[in-house]
Amino acid sequence: MRIGIALCSLLATLAGCAVTTTADNTGARLPTGVTLLKSDKDSCAGVVHVDDRSSSSSREIVVRSGENASFKVGAEPIGWTCIGDTRAASERLSCPERTSYVRITRPSAGEDFLVECYGS
Repeated sequence: MRIGIALCSLLATLAGCAVTTTADNTGARLPTGVTLLKSDKDSCAGVVHVDDRSSSSSREIVVRSGENASFKVGAEPIGWTCIGDTRAASERLSCPERTSYVRITRPSAGEDFLVECYGS
């Protein structure tokens, strides 16, 4: 059974689908089988704060280095603010119309992060 699950995950990954079912710090999940529709790289030396109107979650979404967040989309475009030591800078990403979830991934080292739009 475990071999079948691992094989299915490998094939879905190779096909370009997200097979993510683990919860993250937002409590949201990416449903199995959603497809990556668009992605964009950005950088932030501080904390990434997702604009309240971008997420349909009532929770504040903050992503620090080494953290990831996924959330159900509440509005377009997806907006975030980089809150650094000396200044704050806002950015936006227009996702495709059929986007239902967004994931932000930040490695533990460096300032770059990835914003991904997912849908069916």
